[in-house]
Amino acid sequence: MDKGARRHHVPTIEHPKYMEALELCYAHINRAEKGSMVLVTGMSGSGKGTIAAEIVRRLTEKNPMLNDWDMPIVEMIATNSENAYYSSKDTVSRLLNVLKDPFHSVGREEVLEKVGIRASPASHRSITEGTMRQRVTRLLKGRNVRYLIIDEADMMCVIKKSGRDEADHLESWRLLALDAEVVIVFLATFRILKLWDRTSQFTRKMPTVHVQRYVIEIDEDVESFVGLIEQMCDFYRIAKGEREKIIKNAAAIMTATGGVFGQLKGLFDRADERAEAMGRKTISLADISYALPRRNQVKRLWVEINAGERALESSNFEELAREAKAARLAASKKKVGPDRAETSDNADTKTDVSSATEASEQPGDNARGDHARPSKGKGRRRAKPKPRLPVKRA
Repeated sequence: MDKGARRHHVPTIEHPKYMEALELCYAHINRAEKGSMVLVTGMSGSGKGTIAAEIVRRLTEKNPMLNDWDMPIVEMIATNSENAYYSSKDTVSRLLNVLKDPFHSVGREEVLEKVGIRASPASHRSITEGTMRQRVTRLLKGRNVRYLIIDEADMMCVIKKSGRDEADHLESWRLLALDAEVVIVFLATFRILKLWDRTSQFTRKMPTVHVQRYVIEIDEDVESFVGLIEQMCDFYRIAKGEREKIIKNAAAIMTATGGVFGQLKGLFDRADERAEAMGRKTISLADISYALPRRNQVKRLWVEINAGERALESSNFEELAREAKAARLAASKKKVGPDRAETSDNADTKTDVSSATEASEQPGDNARGDHARPSKGKGRRRAKPKPRLPVKRA
C-alpha cells in the first residue's frame, strides 16, 4: 500500500440526495443559455465536487475536443494565491494561465519557442485588470469554451475592506459570461447566498441547485441514512457485533454529521485512522465515539445548516396569496385615504369657523359689549391724547 493511502477504498455512493441534485444540476446546465450562471450550493461534504466531476464527464462526452486549441470545459478554483483574501485581478490572472495564454501565461516560453518568438519577462502584475479581462474574453471565444466551472466560489465573500462592494465580484463574473457567451457554474457553500440574493436578477435568471441533506424528522431520510451507515460498515469491513452497535446509534451519528454524507464519510475515515493506529484491522464503536466532533463544532455546524436552509426556503402559494391580498388592501386604503382626510379637514374647518362666530357673538367683559382686547386694524378705538401740562418758565 502506498504511503498516505487509505487501507479501505470507498467508492462514490449514488444515494438518493446525490442523484436528485446531480440530475437537476445537469438539466439546468445542459439547457442553460449562453451568458447565464448556475449555482450549486450545499454544506461542506454534501457532494458538490463529486457532482461537478460527473457533470464534467457528461459534458465532455457531449462536447469532445476538436483539436489541441479547443477547450469546451474549463475548471478553476476561486482562491487567491497571494493571500487569504479574494482578488478579482488574481483570479483573472490565474484564469489566463488555465487558458494557456501564449503571451502571459505560465510556460509561455515553450509555447512561443515553437513559432520562433522569444518570450518577454512580462507578468500579470504589470497589466491592468481591464486588459486582462479583455484577453480572457478573447481566449474564451477563441478556445471555444462553453462551460466555465468555478469551485470554492464563496471565497468572493472574503475580501479586504475597500471601496469596492463584494457583490461587484459576482457582477463581474456575470458580465464575463455575457461577453464571452459561456455558462458559468459556481460551486459554493451557503455563504455565497448573501451575494447571490443581493439582486432579483440572479434569482430570476440564474437557477440554484441545493444539494440537500438527510433530515432526521423525515422517516424516508432516516431509512436512507441508516442504509448509508450499513454501506460504510461494508466498505470498512466492520464486524457484525460492532456493526449492530453502530447502527443502534444512527440517530446520534446523524445529528453529529448533520445528515450530510461527506460528514459521515469523514467520521468513518477518522475512526479508521484511530483503529489503524491502535493496531486493529476493523473499526469499533469506541473508534466512532472517538472520531465524533466536539460539541462546539456540532453547534456551529447546525447554525450554518439552519441559516443556509432558511435562506433557501421557497415561497408557497398560500404565502404568496396572503402577500397579494395584503398588497391590494394597502393599495385600496391608500386610494381612499386622501378623500377621507380631505372630508375630515373640511369638517374641522367648519367647526373652527362656527366656533369663531359664536365667540364673536358673546358679550365681552365691559359694559358696552365690546371685546376686552379689540384686535388691531380697522375699527380699533383710538386712545384719547393725554393733556399737556403747562411748562413753568423761569
